[in-house]
Amino acid sequence: FVMDATTSQELQQTLIDPQKQQSAEKTAVEVVPDSAALLEDDASKSTSLQFSANLMKSITGSTSLIFPYTMWQMGLITGTTLTVFVVYVYISFACRMLDVRKAFEKEEKDENDPLYHLDNDYTILCYHYFGKAGYWLVLVCTLITLWGSDMGTMILMTDFLSDLPPFNHIGSASTRRILPTIILLFFCWITSILKNPTLLVSVSSLGLFALVIAFIVCLIDGGVRFGISWDKSVLFPQSLMGILSTLGIIINAFGFMLVLLPLYNNMKSQAKPKVKKNITGSLSLLGLIYLVTGIVLFLMYRSDPRHVQEAVIFNMKKDSLPFILVSITMVLTLLGSFPLLLLPCFEIMEANHEKKENRLFVTDGYRFWTRTAQVVIITLIGYFIPVFSSINAIIGSLTGVIVSQLVPAFLHLKAIGSKKGMWLVIEDWIVIVVFIGVMIICTGSSVVDLINKLKH
Repeated sequence: FVMDATTSQELQQTLIDPQKQQSAEKTAVEVVPDSAALLEDDASKSTSLQFSANLMKSITGSTSLIFPYTMWQMGLITGTTLTVFVVYVYISFACRMLDVRKAFEKEEKDENDPLYHLDNDYTILCYHYFGKAGYWLVLVCTLITLWGSDMGTMILMTDFLSDLPPFNHIGSASTRRILPTIILLFFCWITSILKNPTLLVSVSSLGLFALVIAFIVCLIDGGVRFGISWDKSVLFPQSLMGILSTLGIIINAFGFMLVLLPLYNNMKSQAKPKVKKNITGSLSLLGLIYLVTGIVLFLMYRSDPRHVQEAVIFNMKKDSLPFILVSITMVLTLLGSFPLLLLPCFEIMEANHEKKENRLFVTDGYRFWTRTAQVVIITLIGYFIPVFSSINAIIGSLTGVIVSQLVPAFLHLKAIGSKKGMWLVIEDWIVIVVFIGVMIICTGSSVVDLINKLKH
């Protein structure tokens, strides 16, 4: 899934230095909290409504801009059916993950093992039930997902910036991307070697607001310029490849499984019994919003001679004031998000290494050069493979499927099994078989589609 900056912070401490953890355990003083302290701690946690809002915010990201393009490629019948199916699977397996967590709490654990004291419950569950293989699987998927998400962020920023004056008057499409890429590389590098990149949270937090404004502006622009057009062809896909190469976008658009348990842990005690209803309501509402806006914008911009663009904002007139203002806002908010998305990657790769820093920046060689290398490599790949939709589709159909469907299904089989009925076991195996097929076929189709787009 493509994560926003807030989501990535939930994962920042996926890996903790085991030596430091053991040291902390040896020196810690055991304190039995009194009821007043527990009540005070619970008072600062989320209500049901706040949980639902935080869940929807963690899901919503720039992938939503590709939904109209996805509806165009899939057709309304297939696109709507697959969106409803994906939302149903996410709801079902989010509830399963909560059941697995409850089962885990009752099992014996080696409290001296530092890996049981990580801050991410998803990682702990994978380690408990699948050992080191499960632990490393989560870390690798996290790295691939976040690197891919930031690559998509860089591509989108470059697309916006290269369509703004004065860059939009420079040579060919490939040539005009060079200077914006260099400028963005510099700013992303500077913010990534900051000692405390979380200072940029206030900027990146405007991202949701920028997306809402962008969709409103697109709806007005599309309605005024084209209106809604309809014929039977909108019901059917452009091609089978159109379905297979974009299914990963839908999977990616609703990804939240890695942050589900941190959000659940931060709920008030009296709100937790209703959490499954909150998940069902939040995802159903978000799915409805994605579908309605995606379908309406598709039906508007299908009349555009350029067809529906991969990111719907680019269907607007590029010399119009609304497009310029929306593009500037998106670039600024995405710039703030770029280093925050990499924070969990830094945490994973910098564990067990000595840290040096001055007032602003990291100064030890290891952190400086590994962070620099990540930003440079992401930027270079994004420059040579500037296909935002395909990057999202590949992430969704590969690591998105592993983290959001396959691992939760195997965890549920391992921890719960048939205790809650054989139908759940059958459903687990159906999802495993179906999504292994999705992972193989749709990832391959997305790669082929990417190669074809690069040729053109």
